[in-house]
This record gives sequence, structure tokens and C-alpha cells, in this order.
Amino acid sequence: MTYLRYYLGLKIDAKAHDALGDILVLEAVFKRMYAKFVSNGMRNPVNQMIKVSNNPILIPRMPFGKHKGMLFSEVPQDYLEWLLGTELDEDMAFTVKTNLGNVAC
Repeated sequence: MTYLRYYLGLKIDAKAHDALGDILVLEAVFKRMYAKFVSNGMRNPVNQMIKVSNNPILIPRMPFGKHKGMLFSEVPQDYLEWLLGTELDEDMAFTVKTNLGNVAC
């Protein structure tokens, strides 16, 4: 959080590696995002954030393993099928299933 605080130039009195400090940084980031969305004409930014965070995303590139860095469309189908039998988070499962044609985009 310290890096984020400095990178964004947030003026917060917070200690590094401290739960309260992390909360204060996240609160400042949220307020900054909220203001940006409102200034860009978005209605109900909180509702939009909730909607986005409740849906899985497509991951563009394989984040691990022997195919790390490859676009999912380039990863061999047999590897993707093998991945389905492993423990995957929601975004990874959605991405694998979509690239196998098991989920409508």
C-alpha cells in the first residue's frame, strides 16, 4: 500500500504494513475513483463497481505454467482441458471454459 500511496501522491498519514494505514489508502483510492467516474458522467458509480466485481473477467494471457505469457487463444486445447480438472478461481475457470467454447462470451 505504501507504493500505491506514493505513486498516486495520496496525502495520508499512514504507517507502512499497518491495517489502519491500508484502510486509509484504500479509502482514498476509492474516493479518487468515485470522483473520476462522476466527473466522466457515470451515474451510480458504486452500483457499476458492484456490477463489474460480481462478474468474472476474461484473462487475456496465461499467467503461469509452461504456456505463461501466451494469449489464451494460443494455448493448446488439451492443456486447457487438463486445467478444467484442477482447482481454478472463478476468472480462470471462466476464461478456460470460454476458450474451449463451453461458455458464451
